[in-house]
Amino acid sequence: MVKKLSHIALLVCCMLLLAGCNAARSPQKSAKNFFEAIEASDYQRAVEFTTLNPEEDLELYYAIMQKQQASIAEKGGIQSVKIVSENRSAETPDKATVVVVINYKDGSTQEECCNMTLHDKKWLLDVNLSSK
Repeated sequence: MVKKLSHIALLVCCMLLLAGCNAARSPQKSAKNFFEAIEASDYQRAVEFTTLNPEEDLELYYAIMQKQQASIAEKGGIQSVKIVSENRSAETPDKATVVVVINYKDGSTQEECCNMTLHDKKWLLDVNLSSK
């Protein structure tokens, strides 16, 4: 259960990075903006860069985001977000996987794998809280 919540929290972080750019034209930009929004505790903006339905699962999503933001704060905040790789398949051009490394101000790092999907010309973090 803790591992599943950790995965959800990481996905939420990816979503928050996506939230920083209203017209996210690349999976990389969306992922980076998602994490930056989480650090800023701007959960409303973050959710806009996810596949979550605004009328469902928001209470759980916000709880996870608050926990993730607290974890970021314990590490002194985010120093940088670096995109390590982006993988897209010719068979599924509307899907991408972005690997992100988050460098924290306390010197620690964390690698995240963000599954992205193209929806209405915007790259969104693919989140399904019920499957976690």
